[in-house]
Amino acid sequence: MTGRVLIAFGWLTFLGSVADAAPKRKVKIDTEPAGATVYLNAKEDGPVCTTPCTIDAPVGDTPIIVELENHKQIFEQLTVPAKKPLSVKYKLEPAIGIINVTGPAGARITVDDEDKGKAPTKIEIGAGAHTVILTLNGKQIASEFVEVAANDEVEVAGTAKKSTGGGAKAEPTETAAVEEPEGETGGITTATPGPARRRGPIISISAVFDVGFRNFEYQEAKTPNLSSESEGGQVLVGPLVEVWPGTLLGIRALRGFSLMLKFGYGVNSQQVTEKMTGAATDAKTFWRSFETSARQRWRLGNAATIEVGGGYVRDQYQFSGNASDIKLVPDADYQSVRVGLRVSALFGNVEPYLAAENRLVLSGGPIAERFDDASASGLRGAVGVALKLGAFDARLEGAINRYSWTFTSNETTDEFRASGGTDSIKFISVIAGYAY
Repeated sequence: MTGRVLIAFGWLTFLGSVADAAPKRKVKIDTEPAGATVYLNAKEDGPVCTTPCTIDAPVGDTPIIVELENHKQIFEQLTVPAKKPLSVKYKLEPAIGIINVTGPAGARITVDDEDKGKAPTKIEIGAGAHTVILTLNGKQIASEFVEVAANDEVEVAGTAKKSTGGGAKAEPTETAAVEEPEGETGGITTATPGPARRRGPIISISAVFDVGFRNFEYQEAKTPNLSSESEGGQVLVGPLVEVWPGTLLGIRALRGFSLMLKFGYGVNSQQVTEKMTGAATDAKTFWRSFETSARQRWRLGNAATIEVGGGYVRDQYQFSGNASDIKLVPDADYQSVRVGLRVSALFGNVEPYLAAENRLVLSGGPIAERFDDASASGLRGAVGVALKLGAFDARLEGAINRYSWTFTSNETTDEFRASGGTDSIKFISVIAGYAY
C-alpha cells in the first residue's frame, strides 16, 4: 500500500513539473475601463494582474476571467500562439439595474439631476448609488437615495420603496406615514423624516507646489530704464481648501457647488541683476498668490464633467530691496476678478482636463503708477490630469497666466515711456490632498 502511494505521489509531482515547464508567451492585457482584475483558470487560484498589465501565459487555450466592480464579468478562453506575443483588449460593459417608479402617476422623475420622464415607468441605469426626485404640480413630493445592484430592480413609489431582487435597497429621505400591503409590513409604518444621505466630499485639504517662470516684455519702450525681465524657477507653496456646503447641509440643489480658498507663498527669493552691466542689485524677487472662488460642477454621466467658477485672485510678482533698483523692474501686483470654465473626461480614477479663464484686472500695482494711464487685462489657460485613489487625490498641471498692458505717457517729460507690455508667467504645479 505504501509503495502505491509513493508511486502515485511521484506521478503527480512529475505531471506538475511538466505543466510548469509548458512553454509560455507574453500576453499584454488591456481593458476599457482600466483597473480590472484578471484571473487564469479559476478565481480560486488568485488574481494574476490588474489591467493594464503583461503576464506570462501558457501556449494554447486557458480560461481567463476579467472582473471590474459594477461591470459584467468576462469569462472566455485565452488562446496563446506558440510563436509570438499576444495583445488582447476587453471592453467591459456596465452592470445594469432597473429603477421601477410606480407613482404617483404623472410625477416628473429626475435621477442624478437628469430628466427621466414621468411616472409610472421603469428606468435602466448603471449599478450603484442614485438619487431619485419626484415632482408633481411644481412641488417636490419625494427624494430618495437608492442602491441599485446589477440585474436587480428597485421600486420607488414616492412614499415607500422596496427591492425586488437580492441586495439592492432604497433608503428614505423624505417620507410620511404610508400604508403597505398586508403581509409585507403588517400594516402602517412611519419613517422618520431626515436629510438626504451625503454624496461626495464635505471638505478637501491639499498642499500645492508651484514652480513659475516669468517673462515681461515692454512694447515700444522709449526710455533706458525700461527693459525686459525674466525670472525662472520661482517656487510657491501653500494650502488649498475646498468646501461643499450643499453636501454639508444636505441641500441637493447645491450639490456640485463648492467654495475654494488657495494661498501660495514664495520660498526662494532671487537676486535681480542689472540688465546692461550684469551686476547684482539690492532688489530680490517676491512672489505670492491668493485666490478665493465659488465653483459649480456638473457630471455628465460617467463620461465627462463641466465646471464654471468665478472669484477674486491676487498675483504678486514683486520685488523687495532698494527703491531705485525696484524702479528698473516690472513690479506688478495683479488684483483681478476671474471667470472660468473647466471641462474634463472621466476614465475611471483618471481625469484629464482643460481649463480657461478671463481676468478683469482691478489693479496692477506699482508698475501702473509709473505711467500717466495704465490698464491691464488677463487670461489663464491650463491643462492637467487628476488622479483619485479613495479619499486621496493628486493633480499635475501646466498653466500660463498672461497679462497684457496698455500704457499712456507724456512723450517729452515722463520718466517712463512705453506703449504697452506683456507679462507671461508659466507654471508647473503638483497638488496632493485628502477629501472627507
